[in-house]
Amino acid sequence: MKERPTAIFCFNDIMALAAISTFRSNGLSVPEDISVVGYDNIELAAYFSPPLTTVHQPKKRLGKTAVKLLLERINNRDNTQQVFEVKPELVVRGSVVAR
Repeated sequence: MKERPTAIFCFNDIMALAAISTFRSNGLSVPEDISVVGYDNIELAAYFSPPLTTVHQPKKRLGKTAVKLLLERINNRDNTQQVFEVKPELVVRGSVVAR
């Protein structure tokens, strides 16, 4: 691209790590040339080079709550719709730089 983006946000951490590898293979440096952010906060993210900035979602809490709500719904079919909100957290590591 003539004018590259300054950052890319990937659907998940595996895609972000693949993007970093692809950028490197094409002569781009992360985060100097382009910043990369993933989503999931997989364990490998902290140990990649550079360590991946990612969004952490409390998966265990989300799963437990989903099962609890499902069981409540099965036991009480008249149960009204419920909204469960989780707050993701940005885990800043070395794959981003302020521009």
